[in-house]
Amino acid sequence: MDDLRNTTKIMTELRANWNDPKYDEYLRAFDGSTKSFAEFKQHVEAYISYLRKKADIVTEFLG
Repeated sequence: MDDLRNTTKIMTELRANWNDPKYDEYLRAFDGSTKSFAEFKQHVEAYISYLRKKADIVTEFLG
C-alpha cells in the first residue's frame, strides 16, 4: 500500500510541477460527444501508462 501511496504522490507532484504537454493533448483529445467509451478507455489507459513511466523515472532517480 505504501508503494501505491508513494507512486500516487509522485504522479501528483509531476502533474502539479511539470508542464506536461501530453496531459494537455489528452484533455484536448477527449470530447465525450464524439468518442465512444471504448476509445475513451483506450486513451485513458495509454495516458496512465505514460504517467507510470514518468513515475518510474522519478522513482529510479530518487532511488
